[in-house]
Amino acid sequence: MCMFGKWKIFIFISFIAFLTSVAFKDDKQEIRQIVHSSIVYPAINVVHIEQLDHDQAIAFYEWDSAGQRHFGRAFLKKSIFGWTYSGASSSYLSDNHSFSWSFSNLAYHFSGYTGVLSGKILDPDIEEIQIVTPDGNNYSATIIEYSPNQKLWFIISDHDELVGSTIIAQSAEGETIEQFY
Repeated sequence: MCMFGKWKIFIFISFIAFLTSVAFKDDKQEIRQIVHSSIVYPAINVVHIEQLDHDQAIAFYEWDSAGQRHFGRAFLKKSIFGWTYSGASSSYLSDNHSFSWSFSNLAYHFSGYTGVLSGKILDPDIEEIQIVTPDGNNYSATIIEYSPNQKLWFIISDHDELVGSTIIAQSAEGETIEQFY
């Protein structure tokens, strides 16, 4: 076999090994590492990763600075080289409310999605978050308990406009605890 043929085989095997290593990487661990290296807030804690499809994800995180708690979202995309950071936003958690909320326009970060409403549940009596869009569509948010008595909520839209939605936090009995317009 000529030297050129050996190099072709070596390059082919190296390429297959590279693709295999990328394919079998732990996505969530890689996303956590990227969020920690991309966001410079102190004591950041990634609490949940929501993979939108095989190449787009949102990492929900919280951080604390001098007793002020914050909750946020980081946006990540995957290529053949792994996950990359696309941006993030966070907001202050007020003790004056039973839950927090924030909107992010996903059209700037992802294809196929319009927005995300999300926040942290601060009142343990909240069992459900209802969203009523400006067009009158009703949705139940996804609620994730990520550690004992620590919950977050979110709704991701691929078509409805979420800006201007009414957000209603309810107890297990359906009582409204708090709502935002």
